[in-house]
Amino acid sequence: MKRIIFALLVCSLIISGCSKEEPKESRKELEPYVEIGDAKAEDSPYQYLKKIQLQNENISVETYLPISENQTQERTEAYASLNGISIAVSIKEEKEETAGTFLNEAYQQEYARIHKLKNIQDFKAFDLIEKENFWLMEMDYNQSDGNCTLYPCISIIKMDQLRDGFYLITTLNVDNSKANEDTKAILEEIMEVYGISIKEF
Repeated sequence: MKRIIFALLVCSLIISGCSKEEPKESRKELEPYVEIGDAKAEDSPYQYLKKIQLQNENISVETYLPISENQTQERTEAYASLNGISIAVSIKEEKEETAGTFLNEAYQQEYARIHKLKNIQDFKAFDLIEKENFWLMEMDYNQSDGNCTLYPCISIIKMDQLRDGFYLITTLNVDNSKANEDTKAILEEIMEVYGISIKEF
């Protein structure tokens, strides 16, 4: 699968003072799921992540989420957040709705969530990236603490085509205003299990 270049904000990066800096570009790609039957199921080898299963009557998928008290899960969707990192995943099946509708709904939901936050600045949505069997969208923004400190944040939405008519929607958010000393290690595990690689320029 080809690599995609777009901005990722590392959790240790905080913009101090009232001046602004351009976010560093990073190289990354996402591979967040394994369809059951394609690979042997194993217990989680990660310190901060645990394996979950999403399924309906036609498909079953395994993926990983942060181990967190702030977690919800139903049959076809799940969410978890931990120390400034949140992931929401859901299975979608084309029936009355199309793949484009799924992606637009995910974008609108994340857009609305971001704009309900206080002290949001410099919001930017990037063009859709379309590749074979997956689509990517990115939103960047800064969150101010009200004292001239800006915390760069990013949301990435990925839609994977699992097989004909089935899709996995993943929304990954990194909120540096909630980061702590463990956030970097959590993000590193997520980068490994999701196939994300970051290279600072």
